[in-house]
This record gives sequence, structure tokens and C-alpha cells, in this order.
Amino acid sequence: MKILFFAFTTLFAFSFLQIGHTQSLATSKGASFVGGTVSFSSNGDEFQDDRSIGFVLNPSYSYFIANRLAVGANLGLNYSRFDEDSKSSSFSIGPRISYFFDNGNTIIPYLSTAFGFGRYNFDFGFSENSGHTLSGVLSAGLAVRQDHLAILLEAGFSVAGTRSDSIPDEDYFNSNTFYLSVGLAGFLYQNE
Repeated sequence: MKILFFAFTTLFAFSFLQIGHTQSLATSKGASFVGGTVSFSSNGDEFQDDRSIGFVLNPSYSYFIANRLAVGANLGLNYSRFDEDSKSSSFSIGPRISYFFDNGNTIIPYLSTAFGFGRYNFDFGFSENSGHTLSGVLSAGLAVRQDHLAILLEAGFSVAGTRSDSIPDEDYFNSNTFYLSVGLAGFLYQNE
């Protein structure tokens, strides 16, 4: 894991050193970004020593309101399995804002934050529980672009709070996730 983190950080840093290029049309005002990432995650929470393994799918759409600055919507679909009998799933939607450090090269670093509001379901094998969830994500990534298409490499940290429908006065159950993900994206813009 340390080697993967070091490689990602090094690639992210070196992509800033490519001086002498201008911004591409891909991140110009009026362009759009349609993408999605998939990741496997390791989750921890305040009540269990064990970590769960999860699968996350995050499609998104963003519109560039200014050069390099995009706002849009993020969708989150999560599935986790804790053991043979326990599993959870959630769905969320919310706003996203991203800044692309585009200097005209094929590798475009970016920073992004997103918030989500949604629903969850826990199935413990012997009982079920459902409720609502609030989440926030901070991420950094690289869009490795060839014309209008890109491969996304992203690392991030997510925090979430969930509250049960059956216990309305219950405090939020808090969890956190560090993730690495890979995805595909399309930059929608007009060629000059």
C-alpha cells in the first residue's frame, strides 16, 4: 500500500512540472465532464475492530463554469460485506466541485470534493435496519487524457454519518473510508 501511495503521489507531483504548455479545451469554460470511478474499499467505524470490504461505484457529471473549475452532481452506490451474514448497501446523490490543474498535457491532476445525501440498508442476518446518510469526500486524482477520453486514477478520504429510521433520536453512527479508485471519463467540448 505504501508503494502504491508513493507512486501515485510522485506521478501527481511530476505532472505539475511540465511547464510551457497552456490549458487544453477539455477544461475550458462551457465544457463538460462525464465520468465514473469504481473502487474497492476498506472501512472502519467506531464500534468494530474488524474492517469490512466494500465496492463503490461513483458516476458523476460536471460542467466547467470557469476555466479549470467544474461543478456538478455525484451519485454514490455502495455495497459492503462485514462477514457471511452481515452486509450493507447505500445510495446517495449530491453536489460536486472539482479543480483541474490543466496545463495542456495529457495528464491532468485534479482535486475534488463532494457531498452526498441518501439512504442505507444494513442486513445483519438476524435483523435489518435502514435510515438516511450524510457524507463528504475529499479526493485527488489524475485524468490521463487522450482526446475526449480519459482514464481516472483517484485517491480519497470519505466520512459518513448514518441515522436509523427506527430510532429517531439516535446520534449519527460515524464511519470513514480511505479509497483508491480507477475509472473512465469523457470530456465534452468543441474542437476549434
